[in-house]
Amino acid sequence: MGVLSTKWTKSQTKVNRYSILLILLLFGSFWTAGAQEAPFFESIRPSRAFQVMAHRGASGQAPENTRLALQRAIEDGFEWAEIDLQLTWDGKHVLYHDSKLDGKTDGAGRVADYSLADLKKLDAGSWFAPRFAGERLLSLKEAFEIARNKLNLYLDCKAINPESLVREILESGMERQVVVFDTYETMLRIRHLSEGRVLVMPKWHPEDGFGEWIKRLQLAAVEISISTRRISLPKPLSPRSKSIASPTAWSFTRASSICRSCAR
Repeated sequence: MGVLSTKWTKSQTKVNRYSILLILLLFGSFWTAGAQEAPFFESIRPSRAFQVMAHRGASGQAPENTRLALQRAIEDGFEWAEIDLQLTWDGKHVLYHDSKLDGKTDGAGRVADYSLADLKKLDAGSWFAPRFAGERLLSLKEAFEIARNKLNLYLDCKAINPESLVREILESGMERQVVVFDTYETMLRIRHLSEGRVLVMPKWHPEDGFGEWIKRLQLAAVEISISTRRISLPKPLSPRSKSIASPTAWSFTRASSICRSCAR
């Protein structure tokens, strides 16, 4: 697959404005093995070797985690969007990054103290620019409706109900269009609850090594990270090793990173 240097040229400045978190997904293991189909939905045909993921949707153009942010990501040809999930008072999943509503809505207090119906009444657009006044928060179900057959979603789980999340993904038929990030224990539970049908993508740091945890999670993808939230691996599951069970994709969190396939 070779090496990708992500230094920006004049022709790439448009992409640079999208506040991209994850620069690529490399389906190296599937391609080099000659498989007919990658594990995720391919929104662009023929598929590109390097796929781009927009942070909280196209959050440089529209309020993050909103309908417009996802629509912009689709219109501009992104294969993926990262979105954040919080759990409401009545047990629904809503797209929102922070635990508190202050600053990015006209509400105040914790997301977890509001019902989904009450959250839907809030203005989630005016903070970004006056022309986005009245933009509403999205439920996960609504995000699925927007993204179906158009855009893959990386679910960054800030606060979720694993049973409910798995049920929503499977009932919506979105298992080939999502990948989930949470703590190691929660990702393992999601794999179990879904009988392996919902895929996960942990963040990996060099200190984590290549241990039994890789096989237990049956990874579809890995985000190689030098910061942000750790996956907190249990020590017995993270011994150092020279071998690796090759995942089907690697992703990097910095536009300045040099990225390459991990396929052997």
